[in-house]
Amino acid sequence: MLADTLPRPDILKIVDSPLVVWDHKKMKHKVVSFEFTHESREITLNDTTGKPMIFSDFTGDVFKTDRLPALWSKHLKETLQQGDVLYFNNIIVKYADDKLYMVPAIKFL
Repeated sequence: MLADTLPRPDILKIVDSPLVVWDHKKMKHKVVSFEFTHESREITLNDTTGKPMIFSDFTGDVFKTDRLPALWSKHLKETLQQGDVLYFNNIIVKYADDKLYMVPAIKFL
């Protein structure tokens, strides 16, 4: 999906699915690795100013597969909240003749 924003229920439906990449000729290419980061956001009060501010916490890892491991999938299903951001970076796909290519990053708000 080429979308920047998906509702939480839609994200939870696809969190167990593999990443899939198609090229401009609609040919499917296998993802061999990617970096994933979950940015959880919450509103807190600034200790100094007393004004609300957004606090972000980042967790992530590098995966040598085409999907998130079950532990990460479970974590997202339990903790994903409105305002969180999911980043898929450094996505590497296997192309014809054993060539590897990096594809553009994906970010879900």
